Amino acid sequence: CPTYNDIHYSLLLKSELGNVIEKELAKTHNDSLSRRLFDGDLVNYDKCTFTTIKYAGLDISDIPQGVYHLSLKIQTNIKTSEVVLSSTKIFSQETDGLKIYSDKNGALLYIK
Repeated sequence: CPTYNDIHYSLLLKSELGNVIEKELAKTHNDSLSRRLFDGDLVNYDKCTFTTIKYAGLDISDIPQGVYHLSLKIQTNIKTSEVVLSSTKIFSQETDGLKIYSDKNGALLYIK
């Protein structure tokens, strides 16, 4: 992207019924990424990380009960991409009517 302002991130929650809920995310800074991902071509990855707006978490009180597949939407003025969220290790966390599960195949959010 020509500038940092040209990148926009959203979390997509896709229900098993085909409904899609989009939650806006914010950009954050990680100055070690460019060094870590350097492969011979200079690319500035420092602003290629995302977080919740003002690091405040996500309000999901408006999301109906169900199972949701999680993806990241990355939008620029040139291109929009969608990346399925996943993890190299199995992750599972459950609390007060919510459960999140992730593995190499994707991430699921269960709202009871």
